[in-house]
Amino acid sequence: MDWSFVDKPKAGTETALDACDYFIDEVIEVTKCLDAREQVRLIKHRELRQAVTAGDERTVRVLLEALGSERQIIVNMAPAGANTLLFLASQSGFESITNHLLDAGADGRSHTVTKYSPLYAAVHHGHYNITKIMLERFPDLVQQSTVEKWLPIHAACINGHINLLELLMHHQYPEHLYGVYRDEEGVWEWRLPFDPNAQDVTGQTSLYIASILGNKSLVSALLKWKIKAYKTCLQSPQSAPITPTRKRISFGIQAIMSKLNISGDSEQMGVKEESFECEKCPINLNLLCGAARETALLAAVRGSFLDVASVLLQNGANPNIVAKPVEDQNDPKCTEEIYGISNVPIAEACKQKSLAMVELLLKYGARDDNGSALSVAIVSEDEAILNRLLAKRVHPDSDYKINKKGLPTPVEVNVFLPSANNISYSTMFPNTATIIDWHNNTNVQLPFVRVNWMVNGVLQLNPKLQGHPKMTAVALTAITRIDFSHNQLTNLPVEIFGLISLKYLNIAQNKITQLPPAPSSDSPCCKPAYNCPVLEELYVQDNQVINLPSEIFHLPALTILDISNNKLQELPFDMWKAPKLRELNIAFNLLKDLPVPPMQTSSSQLSLDKLELEPFANLETYGSDYKNKPSTLTFHHLLHRNIWSNNLEITDNDMKWSEAKKEEGVSQLNSLNIANNLFTSIPAALPCLAVNLTRLNMSYNSLRSMGHVTSYPSTLKQLDLSHNEISCWPSLPRIAEADPHLLCYSFVAQNQTEGSEEIPSFSKHHSSNSNNSSFRSTVLKSVCRHRRHLRLESLRTLILADNLLTRIQLSTDDVFNEADDSDWSIVGVTKSKLIFPNLSMLDISNNCLREIPISLHELSSLSVLNISGNIGITDLPPHLGLLTRLWNLNTRGCLLQDPLKSMIESKKYKTMDIIGYLKSIYEDAQSYARMKLMVVGVQGIGKTTLLDLLRQGAGSQKSRAAENHWAKRMGHTKNLSKTQKGSNISTVGVDIGTWICEKRKKAPGSHGPVVFRTWDFGGQKE
Repeated sequence: MDWSFVDKPKAGTETALDACDYFIDEVIEVTKCLDAREQVRLIKHRELRQAVTAGDERTVRVLLEALGSERQIIVNMAPAGANTLLFLASQSGFESITNHLLDAGADGRSHTVTKYSPLYAAVHHGHYNITKIMLERFPDLVQQSTVEKWLPIHAACINGHINLLELLMHHQYPEHLYGVYRDEEGVWEWRLPFDPNAQDVTGQTSLYIASILGNKSLVSALLKWKIKAYKTCLQSPQSAPITPTRKRISFGIQAIMSKLNISGDSEQMGVKEESFECEKCPINLNLLCGAARETALLAAVRGSFLDVASVLLQNGANPNIVAKPVEDQNDPKCTEEIYGISNVPIAEACKQKSLAMVELLLKYGARDDNGSALSVAIVSEDEAILNRLLAKRVHPDSDYKINKKGLPTPVEVNVFLPSANNISYSTMFPNTATIIDWHNNTNVQLPFVRVNWMVNGVLQLNPKLQGHPKMTAVALTAITRIDFSHNQLTNLPVEIFGLISLKYLNIAQNKITQLPPAPSSDSPCCKPAYNCPVLEELYVQDNQVINLPSEIFHLPALTILDISNNKLQELPFDMWKAPKLRELNIAFNLLKDLPVPPMQTSSSQLSLDKLELEPFANLETYGSDYKNKPSTLTFHHLLHRNIWSNNLEITDNDMKWSEAKKEEGVSQLNSLNIANNLFTSIPAALPCLAVNLTRLNMSYNSLRSMGHVTSYPSTLKQLDLSHNEISCWPSLPRIAEADPHLLCYSFVAQNQTEGSEEIPSFSKHHSSNSNNSSFRSTVLKSVCRHRRHLRLESLRTLILADNLLTRIQLSTDDVFNEADDSDWSIVGVTKSKLIFPNLSMLDISNNCLREIPISLHELSSLSVLNISGNIGITDLPPHLGLLTRLWNLNTRGCLLQDPLKSMIESKKYKTMDIIGYLKSIYEDAQSYARMKLMVVGVQGIGKTTLLDLLRQGAGSQKSRAAENHWAKRMGHTKNLSKTQKGSNISTVGVDIGTWICEKRKKAPGSHGPVVFRTWDFGGQKE
């Protein structure tokens, strides 16, 4: 190939060399002479290179001696980008030739392109003596990095030269080469001639390279390297003293301190100096290296180098550092492409199915926070590793203790411990209560659970049970809490419901279709039952349970049960027999009704007349069948005092009955949530079976009516009926045959009277006395004592949002007149007819209300009122100003008029301000009981006669005496109002008078007498 370094000159021009030759002679000759000298040097260098390459020491020595003054120039030549002669000698390991070259003036220059130095070449090929010579002659080459950014220490680790690695680490370098380096936390610093944690272009350090290669000796040599380190944050000697100053210490105490050398300034300084200096290894164990940005430990685990990983962990490697790609640490795809899901050592060990590596990592504190290791173990179906990982998710329980009452007796222990004479209680039974926390807070989900997994978890906290003959049975007695939620369990081991110390069980959000059946008892007469004597909380929500075993409700300590969001269509009747169950959540199921006693089904309900007659007819022929039949009648022992004359009046006073006779064995249920089911009406058995219920949630059902007042337990405090189709307020039950709301469903009524030998008396309602008692009294006589209330006095919160109500009704009939006063006086209660007299919160938002009734102010305890979403409401009655306790009024969505609209929308006024405004309007308003009465008509039709009869029939004597005929008022002394025939004289013109109308019997809330201005127009002829 012809090379053209200059452009061709144009025609008529000369080159620079020709021009120079024109003025200066022999230019061409000098250039030619220089080229010849260079050619001679190249020839001599070529001969010397051949001798060095061949390792011919004699020839090299002879040629070097023959070079003369140009020896140094020729020795350091590197023609055409070749390596120097010293590099070749160091690479080949020719020690004598290396010494001859050094004596001839060879320097330690590196390759111009690769930057490989003679020291690097000697270390790379493992030539110890030559490396030592290079370090003595050219110590600065230890800092020279190659084009790959490899230092000599990298070369020693790549090729596994331990002796050269130790030489590089412990060689005495000149002082000017030392630099200051710090640890990853910046607390300690030290001086070294090179960076021991230097990374090459791929991010690899010497320790990482040694770990990848699995060279335990190299790793040990690096980690045994100790140098003197100093703390970076030294305190100044003039810092504030911790002890008080001497001025505040008395002279006597100061003298004693000086004699005892308590101050000890010199000793304290010595301690400080020692604490700021120590021997440390300069290698960073936890540095992220390589393209994968992983630690040396993860590289060793990935290579299955158990011995290397053990050395790293023993020297403080962190097993929980997550590898992160250098490209984008926030891009999950990049992480998955590089690692999959094993970006931590414990996950990588599980991926390789190395139980020994898993054990080693767990021993040094490895955690599986994101569940990646557990996920790998589940996918690989390695139960040994899965068991070991789950055992680390077991914790001591500081809140609950082991149920020692349920542990085996010493006699039973001696049966399986032959040499139990010298064994203490602590060695026979566990001492540490255990929490098994296997809930999933990541994407890892357990498909099944083994009993031996739980046993191994207990043994982590109770190692003394290892080797116990009954290890499984005894270890399970230590479990107090279990959390298996957020997994994919389809069934549970039956042993879980035999844990005698278990107090908390959470199996929510799984795929469980049924709970394990109760194990059969050893005794043939005993029914199958669960053996969890202290289980208090059970959570089974968000599963696929179809049937619930009745044995669940026989647990003696069960307090909270949540079985919401399942596929239950019915519940066992034993739910009412749970001895301590207080909270039951069965929302989001397929329930249509609550369980009732077997004899109280709809096909076997009896009418009231039959129920009254059956106890008297064939009483003894029923036998045991009659005793087992729930009674709908109430037996009372009557002591006749001749106080009442006709019949026994039943009063609405359940408190006296409760004080006189308390039921035993009744349901203790306080909170019942049956929302999001298929209920179309209030369960008929609710007041009889849930006698202690205080909170009821029936939202999101298909209710169209609130049912009867007697359909709710009298103890109810919170009632949520939102998101239904309710359009009717509570009413009184109908007295009809086979009405389910008149029967008593209590299963304890008959049981309490079976053992009594007293003759019962029946309270009957006769039709002949119906005229003397009100309808409410009739209702109270017809129902059982659980329904014997016309009000819900304990109710504080009522939520009726998102229904179809068109008005607010406060009583069963919503009529406040004096005609019904007698009904309430018979019952023996106050005249207040409110269904919810003590209501404090009323939410009736998103309904079809058109107005707020004036009588709402009768709810004097109301503090929260929500009427939002009722677009038909345009005004608020001033009587709301009487609700002095109302502090939260929500009218959002109501089309109110000004000024209320502007006050509410301005958000400057609080509820109290609005109530105060309404109260001011109410106080300024005065009743004006005056009306104008005009009587018009044709002549002789009887207008004046009618007006006179009104005055005589409704007015008082005083008003009638004052009012006379118009003729007398005109001055006539005689009675001229009558004609001779006895008829009234026709009125002439208009007779204007006054008529005061006042009721003889004042009703509550009446406005007093009404004054009529009467206008009696004279008759006209047509």
